[in-house]
Amino acid sequence: MAAYVLARYESSATGVYFFFVSGLTFPVFLALVPLFKIRAEHGPARHLPGSDPGVRGLLAAVHDLLPHRVLKTLPSTVAEAAFIDGCGHVRTFFQIMLPMAKPGLISITIST
Repeated sequence: MAAYVLARYESSATGVYFFFVSGLTFPVFLALVPLFKIRAEHGPARHLPGSDPGVRGLLAAVHDLLPHRVLKTLPSTVAEAAFIDGCGHVRTFFQIMLPMAKPGLISITIST
């Protein structure tokens, strides 16, 4: 859903978008060593702790900017027509835009 907001509403979330882009400046393989050390210290059952924002930013950038490109290519006229028909933002996302983006999101899921 964050990718949809970043793709459709440019003026409201530019700071978040630049946070995700700054996470992409580092290659993904640089995050493997810190992730391995965090997993070795905390065990496999725990999630990533909040003490390492660099690793979390990198993972958030990779997992959010790929769907951003898919959702940016969807036609905005369909979303505008949904708003005219009375759909809200959440209903437009889940019932109109998400089904249109399924092929792209499935290919991203398979490739990552």
